[in-house]
Amino acid sequence: MSESAKIQVKAIKAGSIIKIEVGHGFYARFQELLFKHINDNPNEDFAKTMEHLKTNPSSTPYGYHLETMMSLLFEMERRAEEQGLIILKDIEPEIKG
Repeated sequence: MSESAKIQVKAIKAGSIIKIEVGHGFYARFQELLFKHINDNPNEDFAKTMEHLKTNPSSTPYGYHLETMMSLLFEMERRAEEQGLIILKDIEPEIKG
């Protein structure tokens, strides 16, 4: 690649911890994205993948992306719970099959 073809992009320093504020709107959109990822991959077994991820690194693209999204979702929920911002809602899961 020639020097003139290079571009610069922003990247976060390795080992950094970023403190951000996340509003409910972003959380809801992110949760929707996670559910879409799960539903759009009918050949993947969600429960089996989650069990595997408890003790092993992800071994498939599905598992890798699921692990990434679940990690962020759990961190947002953990912080919200620390701040007393969690409520419990009844939902009816959509079961495909």
